[in-house]
Order: sequence, then structure tokens, then C-alpha cells
Amino acid sequence: MRILIDMNLPPRWVNFLADHGLNTIHWSAIGNLNAPDSKVLEWARKQDHVVFTHVFDFSVLLSLTR
Repeated sequence: MRILIDMNLPPRWVNFLADHGLNTIHWSAIGNLNAPDSKVLEWARKQDHVVFTHVFDFSVLLSLTR
């Protein structure tokens, strides 16, 4: 599983999850820090990553972007 940690979660999650055998990257390492959620999702979809986030309306965004 490849995981993308969203900007609203601290980068230290990368090390924690990597220590448990998960391929993880933080958005700050690859994208614009002010990128809209839609860009984060687009990147994750194209790169075959699961997004970890703490955005309350994320499910709405997922349903709109399919």
C-alpha cells in the first residue's frame, strides 16, 4: 500500500508508518503547500496512493470527483 499524507497531518506520520512497513510520503515533499484538495486527490489517483487526511468534508470531495 502506498500512502499520501495530506498537509493537515504532520510529516512525522511518514516515519511512523514507514517504521511499520508502509510506503508513505507527505504532500509537502511533492506538491505545492497551498494546493487545493482536488490536486492532492488527482496526484494520489494518478500515482496509485491512498490519502490520509483530517479534512472533515473529504467524503464530499471524493463523491464529487469520483
